[in-house]
Amino acid sequence: MSKGANERESTWQHSTHTLPPSLPPSSQVNFLPTPDEEGACIDPSSLPALATAASLCAVPEDYLTETLTTRVVEARRESFTVRLRPAQAAEAKDALAKAL
Repeated sequence: MSKGANERESTWQHSTHTLPPSLPPSSQVNFLPTPDEEGACIDPSSLPALATAASLCAVPEDYLTETLTTRVVEARRESFTVRLRPAQAAEAKDALAKAL
């Protein structure tokens, strides 16, 4: 292995060991149906965990909330924001935590 490859490997190993542990706080975020039953919202008791997860990910809480409760569908040069139901939002949360 070349010297440059060793340096990249060392940097990669260091960076993966210094990632914030965002999985535990995000796993404590729960969702409730919106009043119209068409989407999901963050359970008020989960707001501290959401704040911690957002802080660890260095994003605003509103952005993380939107990311977990909506998805964007693009079709024919148009994009639509679709609200997720609580079960779908939980799946999105799990997928995001796994990706981190």
